[in-house]
Amino acid sequence: MLEQLIPNFREEQDYLYSVGSTGWILGLNVDFINAEHLLNRFPESWNKIYVEHNYIFRDPIVAWASSREGALRWSEVPIDDIGGLFEAAKAYGLTYGAVLAKKVNGRRSFLTVARNDRELTDAELATLNAKFSSWLDILYNFAKLTPGELDVLKAQRDGMSYKEAARALDISPATVKVRLERSKTKLGAASATNAVAIAMARHYFD
Repeated sequence: MLEQLIPNFREEQDYLYSVGSTGWILGLNVDFINAEHLLNRFPESWNKIYVEHNYIFRDPIVAWASSREGALRWSEVPIDDIGGLFEAAKAYGLTYGAVLAKKVNGRRSFLTVARNDRELTDAELATLNAKFSSWLDILYNFAKLTPGELDVLKAQRDGMSYKEAARALDISPATVKVRLERSKTKLGAASATNAVAIAMARHYFD
C-alpha cells in the first residue's frame, strides 16, 4: 500500500538501502499493538535472535522512539544498553545507525537504519529526516477527507447500507457511493471496510 501512497517509493527504498546498507525498519502510525504500515528490512538472522531474546523489552532504540521525537545516531541515544543489544547486533552488521521518531494524532511513527562501516553523516541524517517527515505529511494530510466523506465513512462504520446512509445524511444513494469511492482513493484503501479501518486508526472520527 505504501507504493500507492508515497510517490516513487521504490526509489525511496533504494535510498534507505544506500544509507542503511545492512537494513532498516519503517513503522508508520504505530500503537502498542500494531502499525498501519511496518516494513522490517533487518537481516532475518538478527530478527530471529531479537525475538528469541525478547530484546524489544530492553531495546534503547525502541525506548527512545516510544517516548521522544527527533533524529539521532544510535551512538547518541541517551538510554543505557543494559541488555547488551548493541554489542549482539554487531555480529549481524548492525554496528552503526540512526533512529527517527515523530508523534502525530497520538500515535507514533519511526524509522531506523543500520550499517556496518561508519556513522551516518549529518547530510544523510538530514535527508532521512526530510524524507521521513514528507512521508508522514502524505500519510496524514494527503487524504484530506471532506466532512461529507467522513459522514459516509461513519455510516459505513455503523453498518448502514447505502440507502440507510442516504436517508440519514439526506443525500442520494449515488452520492453515498461517490463519496465512499473518493474516500477509498484518498486513503489508498482496497475496500470500504479497509477505508473505515484506516480512518479509525488515524483517529479521524475523534
